[in-house]
Amino acid sequence: MRFSEKFNIQLDGSEEWFDLLLNQDTPLYVDPFLIFEDEDPFWAEAKEEIVNFFEHAVGLAIKSEGQQNQYWKSAVQILKCPEPNQFCLGLSTGDPKGSGLGKIAAESICKSISKASKSEIVDFSMIVGFMILVPNIGVDILSDCVCNILKKKFIEYTQNVCTEESIEMEEHVVSHAGFNKISKRWDKLKFYLPSNPYSNSYSLLVPKRFLAEIPSEEAGYDYYDAIDMNDELRNRFNLELNKELNKSKRLAIIKAAMLENPEKSMDFIKKFNAMNPRNPYDISTDPEGIFTWYEKGIELAQKAELVREPLDKNIKEFVLALANRFKHAVEEQGGWKLLWNDGNTNHRKEDIVQSLAGMMWRSQCRNANIDINREIETGRGPVDFKFSSGWEARALLEVKHLDSSAFLKGLQKQTLQYLKSEEVYVGVYLVIQYEESKRMDERIIEIQSEIERLKRQGKNIEVVFVNASPDKPSASKL
Repeated sequence: MRFSEKFNIQLDGSEEWFDLLLNQDTPLYVDPFLIFEDEDPFWAEAKEEIVNFFEHAVGLAIKSEGQQNQYWKSAVQILKCPEPNQFCLGLSTGDPKGSGLGKIAAESICKSISKASKSEIVDFSMIVGFMILVPNIGVDILSDCVCNILKKKFIEYTQNVCTEESIEMEEHVVSHAGFNKISKRWDKLKFYLPSNPYSNSYSLLVPKRFLAEIPSEEAGYDYYDAIDMNDELRNRFNLELNKELNKSKRLAIIKAAMLENPEKSMDFIKKFNAMNPRNPYDISTDPEGIFTWYEKGIELAQKAELVREPLDKNIKEFVLALANRFKHAVEEQGGWKLLWNDGNTNHRKEDIVQSLAGMMWRSQCRNANIDINREIETGRGPVDFKFSSGWEARALLEVKHLDSSAFLKGLQKQTLQYLKSEEVYVGVYLVIQYEESKRMDERIIEIQSEIERLKRQGKNIEVVFVNASPDKPSASKL
């Protein structure tokens, strides 16, 4: 449910505030540089507030000289920022309950920054550069920090919107309501704010113009790889970046090499920041389907019939029925259009397709009294969906693009580990095809062959192929 639905607000597109989903995160982040560039006097002091906060933390980290002394502990304590779930932004594709910037990540940032001298960290963009070099730190975590630092401003902004729209507000206790310059601690205060029934908390609104798309890990790697680094760093990479590593692992190695000698990484960070565009995401046209997936998921769900088999007794048949309902809606009822942009020039990313499918299946699971969970952490990385009805009736489902380069490797290693570690009865692959070509036909045969090989080994794995190609033959011509 969207914020506007909850409070019966009729939107006409002219609203400057982002209409958030109350029970899901939207994969956008608050870009501090977009706030810095804003001309609205309301946000005039935001840059100074953010910069002062990070300069204070950086100063403590540098003074610590990498030792776990009082300066170090203070810097870590200041940098620890829980995810401000009330914004419902980020990469937690299930309920909006991400981790934010925890103690381990805060310590990693301090370790990185403490190796540099204060004269070399000349502005906020350099601080951001060091943060992004830390493993598992991305722009979404940076956004969490900014939303915490400016929370009082976002509270005031939200209250102004609620007053204009005659939205009822209730009193809430707000943790990390802002960083107290005097006590050097985070404030905990009470405010009247709009309530969110899904989180038993409150909602905070943000201007659309401050939101940017969260880049994929592969896009991040492309930034690093495109930069002409100094010879020492380039030689280090060439020793370790072999073809066997995927982009995610290569990116981790690059970051580790940078952090070993941050003083020599300054030029790199400057070039990285120069290459990273500062443009808000165009929510009105929504080219990546990031914003409208919720409505399109509802549309897709309406195309599907309810699954009526006694599914609580056979979890395998249940999950296969869901996969085939998705297949039917996409191939036979025009649902394929929802998996493409308006011009059918680019298909949606995997995480958007997963969200669409999840919207479709949620009502089916509710009807069958089956529990469905998104992106469950198994110890070997997250799995897309987990279904369960009691302990024994459990299944995993992965939604993958047919053209994914890591598909077979994941099938051969990761999926088998999922089944073992989670003690799951069956694993199902829902594979989406976006083009008609000999190469894709060969890939389907390759995957089918691998599935059959695994079955002969006693592995309970099934695959359902879905043709979402705009060029597939119509039913009347078959």
